[in-house]
Amino acid sequence: MEGEFQSRTLWVRIFTIQNKASTVVYFSFYILTALLNVYVIFLARRRFDTYINPWSFFFVSETFILQGVSIIAVLFVYTDDTSLYINKMLICASLYTFAYTISFFFSSRVIDQITYSILANLTDTRVLKNNRHIILFILLSTFFLSFGVLMLRSGAGTLWLTDPRHAYEAYRGTVNAGAFYALAQWTLMTTFFAYVWGEDTKRLFFCSIIFAFIAYFLGSKQFIIDFIVVAIISYDAFIKRLSAKILFFYMLLFSALFLFLLGKGDNNIILIAAKYFGEYSYDSMLIFPVKESKIFYLGQVFLTGFWQYVPRFLYEGKPYEFGFSLVNSVLFPGAAERGATPGMLPWTSWYLDAGYLGVFVYSFLRGLIDRAVFSQFNRFKYNTFISFFTVTYVLTPLLFFAPTLYVFIWIICVCWTTNFVLQLLYRVSRKQKSGNCKHECLLSGEGA
Repeated sequence: MEGEFQSRTLWVRIFTIQNKASTVVYFSFYILTALLNVYVIFLARRRFDTYINPWSFFFVSETFILQGVSIIAVLFVYTDDTSLYINKMLICASLYTFAYTISFFFSSRVIDQITYSILANLTDTRVLKNNRHIILFILLSTFFLSFGVLMLRSGAGTLWLTDPRHAYEAYRGTVNAGAFYALAQWTLMTTFFAYVWGEDTKRLFFCSIIFAFIAYFLGSKQFIIDFIVVAIISYDAFIKRLSAKILFFYMLLFSALFLFLLGKGDNNIILIAAKYFGEYSYDSMLIFPVKESKIFYLGQVFLTGFWQYVPRFLYEGKPYEFGFSLVNSVLFPGAAERGATPGMLPWTSWYLDAGYLGVFVYSFLRGLIDRAVFSQFNRFKYNTFISFFTVTYVLTPLLFFAPTLYVFIWIICVCWTTNFVLQLLYRVSRKQKSGNCKHECLLSGEGA
């Protein structure tokens, strides 16, 4: 990051922005799209009978925090001349928010049918009700095994126990370690879903605390908070619908918790947060000169993204820069190999591929898919695996770095494993009952 970070006041920074008139206009457009996003949240509340819907999560995580806070931070905190590309960034942010928001008013029969065909055939959650302890044992065993391998293969060793955040930042991206880190995340979250998803308030409360504590050793701040978020979603879906006031309170609570985890007790927590989020916008603005230089051809970022489906332990020659991270080879050489790729706003790769049109089309299609999946979630909320996919991919990106196909494969593998174990136990129990019956018959025959 080349921007000089200083603790200037809001009003001083306002008058130091060059071309401030046009910037204010574009920023006003972004505010309007954010207000439209809020309006659609209330429309979705009427349509789906809950404030917890894709558009509310999009507003909190992306419209407000990831984009809104980071844009404000880069406007009023970074003092170098970044105004040349601020307006372009505001246009992209406005298009991205607007396209996702208006997806509420549209639906695609093709997308709806495909979504139904895939999700409706996943294992019904009823097979878990009387076998939760078995599933818990299988998944937790897989978690501790993958976590142990992660400690060995990453080279961090016990650092994952003593300083998880440092291990996460410096070692999770090493060769052969990333797959086991992802596996540890997936198994822990799947365990949580399989065990707490439903109508038990006490289980939700205590397990969210226990699992959040375990997640601490994986080093991700977001992943820690995710378990509490899932508990709230489950409470809203099965026990009692939450009001807008309660959800607003939770949003403030999570913001305070995130700031605490981010600052680790530092007195300058607001400045640290401004720097943290400002880097997203600042780094994202660096793509505009890259786009103008035409280093990447049309669709290159998207096409190379398929490398994400090739595990590095199967092919160690897999490039470190591909898809979204391809731009790092130009802007931040060697960052991917060190496992510390800078964060950027979610529309950057699509802008590199197809400009403003790419930003709009991607966000709109994503909104249509999220709408279709969430509609199935309302129909099959008692199905743990459909709920798992909806929550982890649509409502809140719990598995943010996991490709969509991986999430599908993981869910299907859990379904197959569950069925296999339950059928095996069922056959064993039948044989035991059959053997006992024969034994009793023999005894009764001898007694006769």
